Parts: sequence; C-alpha cells; structure tokens
Amino acid sequence: MVQTTWVLQKYLYNLYTSNDLRKTAYVGLAATGVPYSNKLKKPSVITDGGSDIVVLRYADVLLMLAETQNEQNNIEEARKYLNPVRNRAGLQDSPASTKDEMRAAIALERRLELVGEGHRWFDLLRTGDAVSVMNQWFKDSGVPITVDKHHLLLPVPIGQVNTDPAIVQNPGYY
Repeated sequence: MVQTTWVLQKYLYNLYTSNDLRKTAYVGLAATGVPYSNKLKKPSVITDGGSDIVVLRYADVLLMLAETQNEQNNIEEARKYLNPVRNRAGLQDSPASTKDEMRAAIALERRLELVGEGHRWFDLLRTGDAVSVMNQWFKDSGVPITVDKHHLLLPVPIGQVNTDPAIVQNPGYY
C-alpha cells in the first residue's frame, strides 16, 4: 500500500506543469523521487501559538465563486475568478470555453491550489464524482476494491438509532 501511495503522490506531482510556480512551493521531491507536502512546515519563530491549520484562503474563495458562476452558466464571470489564481501561479488565463471545460478547469485548479488542505474529498462529494474517481484510482492502482454510493455515507450513531424508531441506519451499517 505504501508503494501505491507513492504512485498517487507522483501522479499528483506530475499534474503541475513545469511553469506552475506552485509545483516547488507546494510539493517537494525527495532524493528518492517521492513527492512530499511542502505546505506546512514548522516555523523558525512561532508567533501565532503554533497554529499550522489553514482556515480559509483567498484562492479558495475565488475558486468557489468561479464554480458557482460556472454552474449558473456565467462562464465569463467564472473566468474572472479562476484566472487570478492561475496568474498568481505563473500560468496563463484558462482557455476553457464551455461549461464542462470550465468545470474541469476549476476542479483541476482546486486540486493543485489546495493540495494537502483537506478539500479534495469534499469537492468530490459535492460534485458527485467521488465514486467514479475512487473506482478509477483503485482500478489504476490494481487494488481489487469497488465502491458504491452507499459507501460514502457515515453510520448514524447507534445512540440516535436507539432513541427513535423512525431513524433508520444508513445502508451497509447493519
């Protein structure tokens, strides 16, 4: 499984183009060729109580706005929010011209910009892509696992199920 994780990390590292300034800022490459997160490092001078948790980033806000505009068929408005994130990374404006192309461009930008910050899973759930992305990754990695939609549900706490007979446990947690 460790080797599978390295393959995934290398795949993610290779998603960055050579002229993307985030490639070396966000992800490092060990001498062994294994990528690692370059985002959270222990500061030399701790001035904020040692906090290393990213709460909200401007780039995240811009990408959320781009996504909402695109879903409302305002592609040019979406571009206004997407391109500043790309430009800051040293990339040219997005060439996406259709709603589907823009959706894919925003998804890739979120993946590259917010790498290691815990957004990817929720992005996949929100867009309905979690099952297909997970199954494709398992298939490509040679892992004999298949997931269905019900695997995305968490169990209802048994204490809640026991207090109300109208509450039914989520599928797969019997």
